[in-house]
Amino acid sequence: MIFLYVYEQGNPPALCLPVNPEDKWAEFKQVIGGLYKLNADEAKMTYFDEPFTPQDDRTLAELGIKHKGLLKIVG
Repeated sequence: MIFLYVYEQGNPPALCLPVNPEDKWAEFKQVIGGLYKLNADEAKMTYFDEPFTPQDDRTLAELGIKHKGLLKIVG
């Protein structure tokens, strides 16, 4: 288990979520979609201010998500 900070621009503060790094992005995007009432497939995101374009079939670890990472939803 790791902690991932998720921040939606204009909606502070960031949430600190416990996540399993072996979960697929397809599973995790449902969580953030529910929390922020958005379609994660259409949202622009950054990971530590770098563009982030995840693939549904990859795990969070495979996508480079690490403990205490910061995922920003910017649009």
